[in-house]
Amino acid sequence: MATIQGQIGTDPESAFVLNSYWTSYMDFYIPVPCSSMYNVTVTARNPSGSSDPSSPMVGYTAPCRPQVKPMELMDGKLLISWEETPYADEYRVVTTEDSNIICTTPGLSCQVPLTSSAFQVIAVNPSGESPPGNISGNESKTFFHPTGADRRQYFSCDDCIAVHTVA
Repeated sequence: MATIQGQIGTDPESAFVLNSYWTSYMDFYIPVPCSSMYNVTVTARNPSGSSDPSSPMVGYTAPCRPQVKPMELMDGKLLISWEETPYADEYRVVTTEDSNIICTTPGLSCQVPLTSSAFQVIAVNPSGESPPGNISGNESKTFFHPTGADRRQYFSCDDCIAVHTVA
């Protein structure tokens, strides 16, 4: 039997204990929440009784989806920022259409050029990648290029963010 004890992020109220069932199989597939630090122990049993738990194996899961803030215009570029995701080592800003990496940073923001691309943010650690975090809000704003010659407007939705050139 496998026992997993852990905590989601840094919230002590999110502590959990997950136990498998007794089985003769050597593999355990137990879903553990994203952004979790955990330790796993294994206990064996036979007709004579149960063993002591094994030494714990410590690990953490891939990060949860970043909570992305609405975009801002700063110095003629788009500022994309997000809240910290527990156990994320870096963040990647990618285009929604083809997952091209626009920016990689350990920080909580990235400036990108004005473009017609839609963006998402992914949190990364050695255990894996989070699902993409989408730009929050449903508002639209009109931005003016610093020269005043190019007017751009961006729209955001739950699934995407896009910058469109306004004629």
